[in-house]
Amino acid sequence: MRRPYLRYLLLLTFLLPITLQAAGLRVGTSGQYPPFSLQQEGKLSGLEIDLAHQLGHFLGQPVEFRVMPFPDLIPALESGSIDLAMSGISITPERSARVLFSAPVTHTGQMAIIHQRNIALLGEPWQLTRSGRRIGVKRGTTGEQLVTNEYPSAIMLSFDTIDQALAVLAAGEIDYVIHDAQTSWMITQDSAFNELISLNQPLTKEAIAWAVSPASRPLLAKLNGFLEQIQGNGELEPLLRRWLPLRIQANQTSPR
Repeated sequence: MRRPYLRYLLLLTFLLPITLQAAGLRVGTSGQYPPFSLQQEGKLSGLEIDLAHQLGHFLGQPVEFRVMPFPDLIPALESGSIDLAMSGISITPERSARVLFSAPVTHTGQMAIIHQRNIALLGEPWQLTRSGRRIGVKRGTTGEQLVTNEYPSAIMLSFDTIDQALAVLAAGEIDYVIHDAQTSWMITQDSAFNELISLNQPLTKEAIAWAVSPASRPLLAKLNGFLEQIQGNGELEPLLRRWLPLRIQANQTSPR
């Protein structure tokens, strides 16, 4: 009577490691944050997409990308529908109260984008402080938080995508768009927005990192181990050079 039971236990012991190994790492990303995460013709690419694939090899797990709007990433971690969020996410106290962050992958800062015809009128960062400036931001970002906290006399318009904000700026309906430095630089090199220019002066200093649920401390330790390895062996630097031609240094001073 014991033999079928023993055979079942042996089979379960054999299959369990295979099942665990095959479990995919569910990575949430927006696909709307070049050069960190972008989606073109249904295909994801970007710095953090490349790093996610390398992370999967490091962990021995396949990577399953879940594309969603940026503001939905942290709620998705909280609900358990994703394991990890990678989408150019800046570490902030408000976000840190809800999720755990890895060591920084790189650094960024907010930058202002204007129409080139307004360079004389709006080309200095201090001009953002004037009352009534119309500033576009992407909803749920640190750019939105910056305008709320630092430019209370501005008229802020929040958009679901950065392309929407830039289209309104190009049409002359707002004065500025404020967004992440690397994304701002990359977008303003696009021929679709050749009338827009980035002021290339960081208004903030921010660390970009990966987010996990507070219940996922073991995964967080593995993320930090992976980052330590690729920083130490030089594998990270070529990816940073490829995707981030403009970089904000951790100790760079923001103009005020």
